[in-house]
Amino acid sequence: MSNTEIRGVSPLNLLIARTDYLIPEIKQGDRELSWDGFIYAYHHAGDNHSKDDLMGRIPIQVKGHKCKNIETERKSYSTEISDMRNYLQEGGTIFFVIFMTDDIEEIYYCTLLPYELKLILKDYGNQKTRTIDLKPFPTDKKEISRLIMNIIRDRDLQRAAIMSEIVTLEDIEKSGLTHTVSFGCMTINENSSDPLEYIINHGTYLYVDIAYGISLPVQHIENVSVSIMKQENVYVGNRLFYNCYYVLNDKDYLTFGFGKSIKISIPKKQGYQGKIEYNSKGTLSERIIDAEFMISVIKNGNITIKGTPFFDFLKVNDISAYENHLEQLIKVQKLLQLLNVKKELDFDSITEHDEKKLAKLVFAIVDQNLVPLNDTQELFGMFKISNVKLLVCAIKDYDSGLYKIYDALLSPIKFKGIDIEGNEYDSSLCLALGVDWLINYDNVDYDIVLQKLSEVPYSVRYCEQLTIFLLQVLKLYDSLNLPNHPLLSLSKRIITLIKEKFTGNEPISNTLNALQITRRERELTVKEIAILEIIISDPTNKTKYNILTGTYLLLDNQEQAQQSYLRMTESEQREFDSFPINRFRNWR
Repeated sequence: MSNTEIRGVSPLNLLIARTDYLIPEIKQGDRELSWDGFIYAYHHAGDNHSKDDLMGRIPIQVKGHKCKNIETERKSYSTEISDMRNYLQEGGTIFFVIFMTDDIEEIYYCTLLPYELKLILKDYGNQKTRTIDLKPFPTDKKEISRLIMNIIRDRDLQRAAIMSEIVTLEDIEKSGLTHTVSFGCMTINENSSDPLEYIINHGTYLYVDIAYGISLPVQHIENVSVSIMKQENVYVGNRLFYNCYYVLNDKDYLTFGFGKSIKISIPKKQGYQGKIEYNSKGTLSERIIDAEFMISVIKNGNITIKGTPFFDFLKVNDISAYENHLEQLIKVQKLLQLLNVKKELDFDSITEHDEKKLAKLVFAIVDQNLVPLNDTQELFGMFKISNVKLLVCAIKDYDSGLYKIYDALLSPIKFKGIDIEGNEYDSSLCLALGVDWLINYDNVDYDIVLQKLSEVPYSVRYCEQLTIFLLQVLKLYDSLNLPNHPLLSLSKRIITLIKEKFTGNEPISNTLNALQITRRERELTVKEIAILEIIISDPTNKTKYNILTGTYLLLDNQEQAQQSYLRMTESEQREFDSFPINRFRNWR
């Protein structure tokens, strides 16, 4: 045996021998095919171990590699494919390489279990060798014991994979086999967080457990990180910012996430710096809270969770950038408030073009400035910003050629209607726009809609147009098939307004419209049914077949409703077919 081989075996023997759970059996000068010995693992710590305490053993191969500079040397080794086949038949091997200079030795290793070996042998082609990458072998005796014991555990779980085909989780799911998915590790530390830390630092195999206690490895996850959501209040000073946060645990950092935008990372290793990351994300409201949190943290110096201050190490020199960012966000918030937008603006989906439109609206409405717009000759138009659609009114200032932008419903424009005789009457923008705008824009406030409708002075013609508008609103409500949509509540308020505006005898249509709204909410009461029966029995309504048809429909008397309908003229039928009361008709 060469001196290099002797120097390779000796340090590994010494490291393994120092542990409490492992015994090395590595023979110098051993010429066994593909292996240089074994490492034995035992369930309990001690200097002497009985046969009954044996957990298992794992074959090893040890190579020595002499070099001038270990640090700059590539940590890999060329291994024969024939050895790989032998490792697979044995159920796996730990491959050690001792890198050495004239003065020092360092141990590196590669775990070669059935999962890795099957993948290597599947793709080797005509190659006779395969280069494997190596990792530093630990020097702490507990860490060494855990590593070897977990390699043996995984070797035992992968015995079925020696003769099986390579499978993936997708393959198992497609096969229809009943299975569970598992991962885990062994530990020699009673600390409950120890298994999790071990998996984070060393990776883990993912197993599919099928019938009869058989497990097949389907993936090896190397860079494991674990995220846990904590339901705990987060304060800065006396202000409660969040009622939860998350903790992301990985090999290098313990990272705390607050809101959508803030990550604070605490290093696990010496030489690493703690860091704070701010990347504005989420909706407008979420971004504002996160920006305020960030500024408060910088000013206050720490965060309090469950009464305990954290992150005293945080130091951020320039607070002005965060304050400027918050100022812009608050301006956008004020813009949406002035436009009566209740929907959350999805800032994560905003494009560069959206940002320009948003800046223009803030400048025009919040800062109350005139702005340039393309002259489309239209008073009303839409601004779409991310997920929010706004209906606005733009009035040109002819002195400057610029425009004053308003919320459409709050514009100073007065509307007039014209009857068939050419006479003007006071009307409302709401009627001029139709009804689709009630659901197509996010700055439509139904309270303001009703306010604008009620501001118009009474006239017979206006009340007629208001009734038509009501029927259109009901048809729109029915088309949505959303029982709780606020359009139904708006309809109730409009019919109440119509009834209030009438000064003389109220038409029967008002009663029918009020009750058809009620029928969309619930069944009619005895009193309400009696009102409809009075309408039917009134001799003045005997030939008003449209009134009778609607009344019978509300009473769910389909036969009488159809008979009344058939007595109408064709033109009357066509008009009746357009009414929303047909919702209650089960014949055509």
